[in-house]
Amino acid sequence: MERGIGSVRGSDKSKEIHEGEHVQSRPSVDLMDLVSGKRMNEFLASISGFVESFRILSRAFADPRRSEAFVNTMDRIEPLVVNMNAMSLGVTKMTQALNRDGRMELMAGSLANLTDELKVILPDLTREAPHIGKQLGQFVTSMTILAKEFEAQLLLFGRSPLSCCKQAGARLRPSMKLLFF
Repeated sequence: MERGIGSVRGSDKSKEIHEGEHVQSRPSVDLMDLVSGKRMNEFLASISGFVESFRILSRAFADPRRSEAFVNTMDRIEPLVVNMNAMSLGVTKMTQALNRDGRMELMAGSLANLTDELKVILPDLTREAPHIGKQLGQFVTSMTILAKEFEAQLLLFGRSPLSCCKQAGARLRPSMKLLFF
């Protein structure tokens, strides 16, 4: 079998090749290579793999239950993608706000300082007041219940919590002046 090298002139924009440089080449596809079997085995193996994969896929979709399950899955994916997109946009906005003016770095530094301070304070605090955590939790729970009751009573009388607080403050102000000034 005869072999030859063919060359073609490059474009005017191509880089000029100087003496001693390598010439870029591409292997050609020869019909005789395919027919002779040198490359035919590789080609047939890849076709065989594709046909086998297609056979498995078609057998799977021949089952109506699996086809319906696939369609249902695809229907459920779209809202998920929409929600994930909205979430990613929200996270992007939040991180941009946190990173503006070095806020995130400042917050991380402050958190590290707070952690260092708590390492010093907590052993003494737990030794002197071992039940303080439980007591604080009970206090917060009691305050929450009190606030809900207060709001319910105010709404019962048709007043907003803010207007009641302002009115109570205005009535207590003269008494406070007499006591403390």
